[in-house]
Amino acid sequence: ADIELKNYNSAIKIIETAQKENEIKYLNRPLLIAYIRSGKEEVLEQFLRKIDITATPAEAQELYLQAGKEYLLKGNKPKADEYFNKIINSEPDTVAPEMLADALFYKENYAKAEKVLSKIHAIEPKNSSVLSKLAISNFKLGNNSEAEKNIQSLENLRANFQFGEIDYALAQYYAATNNKTELYKDLLKSVASGHMFHWKYYKNDPQFIDYINSKEFEEVMNFWK
Repeated sequence: ADIELKNYNSAIKIIETAQKENEIKYLNRPLLIAYIRSGKEEVLEQFLRKIDITATPAEAQELYLQAGKEYLLKGNKPKADEYFNKIINSEPDTVAPEMLADALFYKENYAKAEKVLSKIHAIEPKNSSVLSKLAISNFKLGNNSEAEKNIQSLENLRANFQFGEIDYALAQYYAATNNKTELYKDLLKSVASGHMFHWKYYKNDPQFIDYINSKEFEEVMNFWK
């Protein structure tokens, strides 16, 4: 809550105090987010050096991915790419396919991302996040017919009690294709259906970086006020 209210120093103090008493792994992510958003670069580097020693490769990669996304939100793509490269250049047997796909996708290496995402989709055809990224990758590569097939596959996944999951995934696609009308319509449908505000959604999602300061996006963020 402090992080979302931009009370970064307060959040850092609370988490660091808790970590001293008993290291809690699930607090590593919000701590990393608070360090980056407050501009504490040196402390962040110290923190990640410790993570490199104490965490499993999967745990470290989760934090690298989050760091990369945070720097995208700050508009610092070169710094973001440094963290995505840490994942991409990891030993192959230490990187989960979806983690690799995300790193490639956010680095905008759509050709390689598409190949990995296609393999994941063949195994997990109902994964809406994968389908959205696959559609975007195909669109960026000029494979418009494939992108349309991906979007239709997303639409076909609609079912009861999804809480806006499909609408949110579609909004990500329309953000990438600069279709503002459909983007805001699907975001509103998503939040109205109960898609949660979260550290990785809406204004915390770098896929919406070009839209988060618009009046329409503010309407989405204030939907439940």
